[in-house]
Amino acid sequence: SHDTNPFISIVIPTYEMQGRGVEFLGVLLSTIFSQKFTDYEIIISDDSSGSDIKNYIQNLGEPFTKKIYYVKHDGPKSISANLNNAIKHATGEVIKVIFQDDAFVRDDALEIIATTYKENPGTTWCLESCVHTHDFTQYHTPLNPYFNDLLLIGVNTIGAPSVLSMRRVVSPHFDTALKMLMDVEFYFRQRAIYGDPTFIKTPLSAMRIWNGQTQNSIDDKDYLLELIHLTKKYPAILSPIYLAKAKQRFKIAGETRKMSAMEALVSRYEYDNRVIDRDLDNDGERVDLNYYWPTLS
Repeated sequence: SHDTNPFISIVIPTYEMQGRGVEFLGVLLSTIFSQKFTDYEIIISDDSSGSDIKNYIQNLGEPFTKKIYYVKHDGPKSISANLNNAIKHATGEVIKVIFQDDAFVRDDALEIIATTYKENPGTTWCLESCVHTHDFTQYHTPLNPYFNDLLLIGVNTIGAPSVLSMRRVVSPHFDTALKMLMDVEFYFRQRAIYGDPTFIKTPLSAMRIWNGQTQNSIDDKDYLLELIHLTKKYPAILSPIYLAKAKQRFKIAGETRKMSAMEALVSRYEYDNRVIDRDLDNDGERVDLNYYWPTLS
């Protein structure tokens, strides 16, 4: 059994990652076990078909296994569902998301996160700055997260979910209909319900750049299907006028893929007049959009 009810629950969704799952998880765990702040648990939800990750964790031995709660994810294989499963098992006051192929770059990362929440009782969620790497020896492309008016359709100026933490009381969940856009939709919805996050402007983690990243496995059709899902979920936001203006912005920027997707969505509006469920997430819960969302100019 592992230690429960810590201040921070680190949630890690895992899978094979083209045979590199154990390797990547080992790098991440080494940066967790070296943290100065130790009031944490690690929740690993494993979506892999084999037992390599489970065996690796068991072979770590104490005291490391005392910090880890391993659970096999038996539901539909998707990064959103797997992450939701990890979150469901968290017992800490604060949930810190980090993906298996990313890692912390400071040994006081958890300390900074914990201090932010303890000193700001009104903070419900945080977004951290990050850097990027190919090998965890050299780092580049720092990102300080910020919101933009094209976020919901895939212009991600915030970063991967590894920059995210939130209080467990907000009962967060990711939309299981989404893969490429699962993070931006979550940021959008979280902001709509709980307001702006607290920004931690110190890079705490590094996002690994490699050919097996989710964004490299999404084709144009998948991207379009996810956008169609979002137009049904947020029709008041992703209106034909919004999409037409977005198309022009992408055209000017030379973003051909996104421009074509906007064109397809605008055309779809012209013949698809079916009644749709307004502002519902995929679990049937109503999303509160009673806040200002900037219109495109």
